Amino acid sequence: MGKIIIIPKKIITADEKNRILKDHAVEINNGKISSFIPFDKIQKENYDEVYDVKNLTLIPGFIQTHVHLSQTLFRGLAEDLPLLEWLRLKIFPFENAHSNESLRVTAQLSINELLLAGQQHFGYGNFTIW
Repeated sequence: MGKIIIIPKKIITADEKNRILKDHAVEINNGKISSFIPFDKIQKENYDEVYDVKNLTLIPGFIQTHVHLSQTLFRGLAEDLPLLEWLRLKIFPFENAHSNESLRVTAQLSINELLLAGQQHFGYGNFTIW
């Protein structure tokens, strides 16, 4: 993987102190963050890849712990129903009617939305339809 440096405007660390670093870069060695380096200590020639993104703020990736990829196309349907009725009368019948193609499309749409929202991992909440 090599040695990478990312030089952003700010870094939101999400560490135990919730630090927001300015004038620092992130050093990555073999796929893992190894350190935060002050701008004045950066030696770009020491890196395999340099990403100078001083107009952007670097934030941690988000983790979506519970998502139903198969339900994305059904968003907004019968939301006025109580949960169990909504599931029994609407969602379960619609999920059972998925074809391989509609399931592929809804999963891809869901994954695209997750990525656009900054999700780096997700936990899938329905294992029976695959």
